[in-house]
Order: sequence, then C-alpha cells, then structure tokens
Amino acid sequence: MGNSSTKLAEKCSLLTKDEVPLVASSFKLVSKNSDRIKEDDLMKFWGSQMDPRLAQYITNFLFGALGSRSSVVEFQKFAELYVYCVRGSVDERISVLLTCLGHSGSESADIAYPLIKEVSVLIDYIGYCF
Repeated sequence: MGNSSTKLAEKCSLLTKDEVPLVASSFKLVSKNSDRIKEDDLMKFWGSQMDPRLAQYITNFLFGALGSRSSVVEFQKFAELYVYCVRGSVDERISVLLTCLGHSGSESADIAYPLIKEVSVLIDYIGYCF
C-alpha cells in the first residue's frame, strides 16, 4: 500500500504523513483501487454499516447537493471530509454540516445560528444524560 498511498498523498496536501495511510486505505477500499469513488460504490460499502440518513449526509458532502451532484469523488474531496471533521476549525465543521444538510454557501449565513443553537441544545442534553 505504501506506493499507492504515496501517489494519493501527492494529490492531497491536506493530510499529515500519519493520516495518509488511514485515509488512503479507506479510499482504496471503497473505490476498489481506483482513483475515484462512485456514489453507488460508496453506498454499497458504507450503506449497511451506518444509518441511512448519515450515509445520505456524507454523500451530500462528497458528491454535492441533489441537482448539482458529481458522478464521482476523488481523493482530495474524500480527504477534506476527514480533515474538516477530525481537526477542522469550528467554521470548517459548520461548513461540512451545512453541506451535508444540502445547503449552499449562500444559505449558510441564514442557517448557521439556528444550527449552532440546535447543536448546543443537543450537547447540553447529552451532557445532562451522563
């Protein structure tokens, strides 16, 4: 895998040296060792392992909102999802959430505050449960 990981890493400067093997191996599994992932392949691979709504949110981020969907996703976009969710700033994480929900950049200013408020309430509730 080292050689293919190196090739993928050359295409994506977002990942650290330690992150490349993890993200590259996930990408290669889903893409069947291709340079691109098709939405159907992603759903077949992850669909049975996660809630259907979560799978839809992830495909919204990777392939775009309905109506402007891409037919494939390349390694760079796949890595963006990982990086933004694992070590992204608050703004990047909010952007991922909004994209997953199907909102475009122009709509994000209108929904960001309600989204933050809703997530805050949920976090408070979860904290209360423990």
